Amino acid sequence: MIAKSLAASALSQSHTKNQTGAKMEHKAGQVLHCDKHSKDTKTLAGSVVAQANKERRAK
Repeated sequence: MIAKSLAASALSQSHTKNQTGAKMEHKAGQVLHCDKHSKDTKTLAGSVVAQANKERRAK
C-alpha cells in the first residue's frame, strides 16, 4: 500500500513544479530507514524525497 502512495506522489509531480508534501516526505523517510520494504519501494521513496521542498529539508 505504501508503494502505491509513493508511486502516486512521484507521478503527480512528473513534469510539474509540484513538490512533495511534508506528510509524504515523512512517510518516504520512514520507508528508507526500515528494512522490511523492498528495493523498489525504497527507490520510489528516494524519488519522492528528492522532489521534496529543499527549504523544508534544510531546516
